[in-house]
Amino acid sequence: MKLNKNFNPGAYPDRPDDRDFKYEEIVFGAPQIDWEKGYNVEKELGITLKVENQNGSSSCVGQAFSKYTEVLNYVETGRLVNHSPKSIYEQIYLPQGGAYLKDGAKTPVNGGVALEDWISSYPNGKPPTEEYMRKAMITPEIREKMLIYQAKEYRSIGSANADLIAHAIMNNYGAVTGAKGDNEGWKDWIVKPPKSSNPWGHAFYLIGFGKNNIGKYFDFINSWGEKWGKNGRGRMYFEQYDMPNNAFGIWTLVDKPNYKEPSPQIMKLLNKYKNKILFNTQTGNFGLSVGDKLLVLNKPQRAGLMALMAMVRNSGIGITNEIWSQFPKKEF
Repeated sequence: MKLNKNFNPGAYPDRPDDRDFKYEEIVFGAPQIDWEKGYNVEKELGITLKVENQNGSSSCVGQAFSKYTEVLNYVETGRLVNHSPKSIYEQIYLPQGGAYLKDGAKTPVNGGVALEDWISSYPNGKPPTEEYMRKAMITPEIREKMLIYQAKEYRSIGSANADLIAHAIMNNYGAVTGAKGDNEGWKDWIVKPPKSSNPWGHAFYLIGFGKNNIGKYFDFINSWGEKWGKNGRGRMYFEQYDMPNNAFGIWTLVDKPNYKEPSPQIMKLLNKYKNKILFNTQTGNFGLSVGDKLLVLNKPQRAGLMALMAMVRNSGIGITNEIWSQFPKKEF
């Protein structure tokens, strides 16, 4: 089925890429899921997420991933702070509107996400238009701060294995999926598969799973305001919706600790060894001190870096593993 371009397109199926990291590669054996017990991110963490309203914009991919990163940040810090859907969408939108799911997953990993206080998704407090959501508002200063809320990696789950999807939700606090749908099937909070031969595409954040007499299901938080569904939340049954064929591009994020300002002691060392090569005397890892971080050269893939590696052992500055671990780092 082709997606309906007469409706706000929202989400598009990703282009196949054999280089994508697969979630199943880090799951050992068949996932063991207690469907009867179920799982829900909000209940597990004791939080209530704000429901966004994308209005007439096609920004659902940005809406879904920013809500996901809010949760990952809460898990680390214990603070629920609104992340900006616009800061993701303005970087990934397609000319016709909407975005690929994978681009939404890559953005928090490559560059982080902004807080809503830095880049508002609601001009003058009102739901956004497509034009507004595309407007470039990320300044160099904001881009630097966005790195605080950077995820570690993204992995593809696929839509064929319900157990694998549930495993990702329970272990990574959610996943983001796209789905083909139509207006008739999405009138209620329990969504139905599209009957139209020309459906639209939509993205949303999966927050839970369970099973009842109808079958296995996934709960999600939508971005159509609190008046839609059940307080802005919906449910999709795996078999009833035929998710293997009608859902697409399911991605999960693996978080990493938020960036923290280096201590005065570490800043003093960074300034002292500015533009110098440092190496860990315990592990042998090495990097280049640049600005307020260490460019880590752990996995050289070019002959030039191999030569540098040999040079380091003769002329680099050795530091203890304890000090090395405190340096803010960026892999090169």
